[in-house]
Amino acid sequence: MFESLNSFLNTVLLGIGIGFLPSIIWMLFWTREDTHPEPFRILLKAFCYGMLSVPFAIIFELWVIGSIGFDSITDIISNNMTEVLVIVLIIWAGIEEMLKYAFGMRELVQKEDDEPVDPVIYMIATALGFAALENVLFIMSPLLSGDLGHVAAATHMRFMGATLLHVLSSSIIGLAMGYTFYKNRYVKIFYTTLAACGAIALHAAFNIFIMLYESHIFAVFAVMWVLVIALILAIERLKLIRKLN
Repeated sequence: MFESLNSFLNTVLLGIGIGFLPSIIWMLFWTREDTHPEPFRILLKAFCYGMLSVPFAIIFELWVIGSIGFDSITDIISNNMTEVLVIVLIIWAGIEEMLKYAFGMRELVQKEDDEPVDPVIYMIATALGFAALENVLFIMSPLLSGDLGHVAAATHMRFMGATLLHVLSSSIIGLAMGYTFYKNRYVKIFYTTLAACGAIALHAAFNIFIMLYESHIFAVFAVMWVLVIALILAIERLKLIRKLN
């Protein structure tokens, strides 16, 4: 009994480690973009708040599925209800983006948020926390069943796809907040709202293409890497804005 329990706990710890790895790698990469690094404790809090938002996302997403009479997203796919699937994926994207923003805002009101690039870094940290726990939940089932091939493939896909998606979509909101850092409240609200719509659109588009056009997955990843380059350039521009003010 104790041996099986010990084996189970070791597997769970391994799953946590594997699930967190993509987020940790991306965190190290993106925090290097900040010329005035944020305090580790603040980034860790933002990361943890991102993780904390996952259970709320699951509850809301399950409620959406249940409210239209289905048990899971798989049921919608198996019934070839494409229009319903698209609507659900858009709603899910909205839920996740708004929760990441809501939980990330806890750090965006800190006194350390004192330059245009900071909102981007905080939003990315929150997104990576969300992605980390999501990754763990995603790979835990195949890991417990011993399907290591599935775990390896899923981890690679999460690193290249879903984790990066969360970073890109949340960074859209962070960029809007950064570019309007020195503007008045109404300008900030307007552009942040537009950015939130853009984040939801990007998130939903990714999920829709992954679900409905799996054969084009490499094209989707190529577009995402182009967006990564655009994000890096946008962050560099934010650094210049700081110097001009």
